Amino acid sequence: MPQRSSLNWNFPITVEELVALGQVNIVNKSCCDIQASLQRVGIADLANKRLDALSGGQQQRALLAKTLVQKASVFLLDEPCASLDPPSSAQFLRIVRQLAESGLTIVVSSHDWGKALNAYDKVITLDQTVLAFGTPDEVRSKLETINSMGNHCCG
Repeated sequence: MPQRSSLNWNFPITVEELVALGQVNIVNKSCCDIQASLQRVGIADLANKRLDALSGGQQQRALLAKTLVQKASVFLLDEPCASLDPPSSAQFLRIVRQLAESGLTIVVSSHDWGKALNAYDKVITLDQTVLAFGTPDEVRSKLETINSMGNHCCG
C-alpha cells in the first residue's frame, strides 16, 4: 500500500473503482471481493463516493481495501498513518490490528513512535543498522538503554 500523500486524490473515480484497480492482475475478478474488502475496512457505504469527497482517514481505508482485494499473503504498508489526525490514525490501526488477528501478515514501515507502536506484535527499529527488535515493550526498553548511554540517534 503506497503512502496516501503520493496519490492524486482529485482523480475522478469512485472508491469502488479505486479498489477494483487492486484486481488488475487477478484472473478471477469478483465484485464480491471488492465489496468484502470495503466491508472489512468499514467503508462499504462509501463505494459510490468520489475519492476527493473523502476524509483523509477514509482515503487511507480505501487504499487498504484496494490492497486487501489482491488476496496476498503478506501486505506491505508504507507510512499508513502519515498525515492522519489522531482519531483517524487510531481507527486505522484498529483495522490493521483486526486484520493481523484474522491471520494476515502485515509489515508496516513507519516513523511514528507514539501510541501506534502498541498496534504491532513485533517491532524493528533501524538507524543504518538494527537497533532493537522484539515486542513494543522490549524495543522501548532497549531504546531507553541506548538513549541513557548518550546515543540519541532515535529521537
